[in-house]
Parts: sequence; structure tokens; C-alpha cells
Amino acid sequence: MQWATEGKKTSLFTYLLCLIAMAGSGWTWYDSIHKARALAEGNRYTLATYEKVSGVIKGGHKVRQFGFYVDGVKYNTTTTYPKFLGVSNPLRIIVRYAVNNPEYNKAFGDEFVPTWVLSPPEKGWKQYPPAIHWEGAVLDSVYMQSLQGNN
Repeated sequence: MQWATEGKKTSLFTYLLCLIAMAGSGWTWYDSIHKARALAEGNRYTLATYEKVSGVIKGGHKVRQFGFYVDGVKYNTTTTYPKFLGVSNPLRIIVRYAVNNPEYNKAFGDEFVPTWVLSPPEKGWKQYPPAIHWEGAVLDSVYMQSLQGNN
């Protein structure tokens, strides 16, 4: 079966293929809007730990996977590290997540967590951690004492 369109014949299969493609892009658009709204309504920051390279995108940039926990449940996030592509095994990064749905998250791969920050507060940070000098985090006491000894 073929339909005439502006003097050209197009098959029903082509129409169905276009319809499926548009439906898929519509869902992606809806999902990205929903994710942005969830992150804007209520979010917190936590730390994510490097797990593996999960792929390579155009230009040879590695997609790195990180895992983080919220209320004892593990979630994953990925980033390509626009700023630190030469780092082969970064250990931890900052992640902003939606309080109501931590699957909606954003990795901040351009700023690494200092080694003296051992873990985030139990419920994460309400503000971007470096901006508040990692307040509330569990810190390496030996390192902090060495700083005080140098003053």
C-alpha cells in the first residue's frame, strides 16, 4: 500500500517509522523536562565513587560511571569529565540529586572531592559543598590536626 504525497509515493512503513521516531523523541523531551523540574524543586548534594568506564563517545571521551547512596539505596550517574579528561581513575565527585527521586541526578565531574573529606552528611548537603567549605562532612582528623599544627 502506498500513499501519494506531493507527487511522491511514500510507503505506510515510512510513515509508521517516522511516527515511532517522533514518539520516542517526545518521551525523551518529557523525561528531560521532568528531570529538570525534580532537580529544581528539591535537591541535595552527595558524593559519588568511581566504578568503571561505561563507554566512549565521539572524540574518544570516556563516559565514567559513579555510584552513590541515598537512604541506603544505590544509584548510578555518569559523566565525561570535560575538565579532567587526563585523569584515569578519579575516585569521587559531587552529585546533585532530586530528593524525591535520586534517579534524577547531575554529576559534577569538573570538581573532585578533596582526600580529607571522608564522607558526606547522612542526608547530604543542601548547598554546593565547596561553597560552604564541606561543612557537615566527616573529615580526616589526622589531616585536620596537621593543618592546625602548621599554624
